[in-house]
Amino acid sequence: MKKPIRVNIFFLILILLQIYGGYLLKPIAKVIKFNTASLLLTTQILFLIVPVIIYLIVTRQSIKETLRFNRLKIRSASLIVVMGFLFIPVAMFLSQITSFFFYNNVQDVFKKLQNLPLGLMIGLVALTPALCEEITMRGVVLSGYNGSKIWKAALINGFLFGILHLNPPQFLYAFVLGVMLAYVVRITNSIFASMIIHFIFNGTNTAMSWVVMRMSSDVLKKSQQNANNVTVKIMSVVFLGVISAIAVVAIITLMKELIKDNKGNNINLRLEGSSEVMLVKDKIIAAVPIIISVVIYFLLVMKKI
Repeated sequence: MKKPIRVNIFFLILILLQIYGGYLLKPIAKVIKFNTASLLLTTQILFLIVPVIIYLIVTRQSIKETLRFNRLKIRSASLIVVMGFLFIPVAMFLSQITSFFFYNNVQDVFKKLQNLPLGLMIGLVALTPALCEEITMRGVVLSGYNGSKIWKAALINGFLFGILHLNPPQFLYAFVLGVMLAYVVRITNSIFASMIIHFIFNGTNTAMSWVVMRMSSDVLKKSQQNANNVTVKIMSVVFLGVISAIAVVAIITLMKELIKDNKGNNINLRLEGSSEVMLVKDKIIAAVPIIISVVIYFLLVMKKI
């Protein structure tokens, strides 16, 4: 079976687990009472890491090669850290655009975790996804597109990453983040590159939310009212649009520097020497699991509108 077909089927299974995995947890929930924190940790491990382990066992692929457990150069790591912080205003801009159409329910999750110490909250919302989601998406799924050009692999990976969240308010920035993460992994040939950016992004958002939730009720109420004001939203979009445009230019510049710093990994910028030939029939078969995943996603979106 061709690699893209395998990983696309794998991705469809992930989607089904995200939706119906709760039913699998019911027998366990009768014995162990899950709170929001333990549920987040359990679902990340059971519905992301366990499928990855099974996939690697069944396909007999090299763990190191598939997941790209390779060292980062110090200069590359420095560039990647800066890129992680630069993406934050871009995500804020995209999130603000999405807020015109969908309620930002991500904050509801933070509210359920607000009594946790900041360190534990960052561990759950930032570190765990940075490990589990990256091993899954920029590890297994991206490896299935080793035979594709970097831009194509990155766009597909970003699109699938947006869908994986099964949450419309997150799709736009998750898609763009996924594209960026796929690029840095292919350029550096190291999954640690995407883990760093993912952790910085989630960790910064978590820390900001934690601080906001500890503001006085009057200040918090006023900030929420301002956030819901259409005029304020439009002004915010314009301001964030300018800042994010500058950030995007900076990210592209740093990406070029990252390529120069990893010339020895230029194999990741081309076809990666894949000998697999995808016939029209293979491409159709490979597209089927993705089409099913997209249909499922839109059905869920329609229920949330």
